[in-house]
Amino acid sequence: MIELVQKFIDNTISEEELITLKDWLVVPENKTLMEEYIKDDYNLNYSFLEPDTAASFVKIQQQINNNKPAKRIWPVVFKYAAVIILLVGFVYGIYISGFLNIDNKLENQITLELPDGTIKPINVGKKVFLRLMKVIRK
Repeated sequence: MIELVQKFIDNTISEEELITLKDWLVVPENKTLMEEYIKDDYNLNYSFLEPDTAASFVKIQQQINNNKPAKRIWPVVFKYAAVIILLVGFVYGIYISGFLNIDNKLENQITLELPDGTIKPINVGKKVFLRLMKVIRK
């Protein structure tokens, strides 16, 4: 029977031998025996084949070229977040130092409130000429 199985694997089996093999495979133990023989034959035949390293190398290169590296978004996000944090910190530092705070500058100076509601700072080292107008109330 092993000869018939080998002829079946080699595809050289005749019609009468194929019918005999089918009748033999009706028994479950024979079917299991044939499966084991086919597996052994497959492993034996393919273990002696030399691998095609050139084709494997080309296949690996194609897979590498098709797989583009994933873009990492976090470094970009961190870069912009750092710029925003630095900018906010710079503006906050200027605000705390009082450089942009006009109210603090006016508190440390002598000021004059004019009749129209505007406030003018008076610097101590400079001469200031004011024209006084008499406000007449009726």
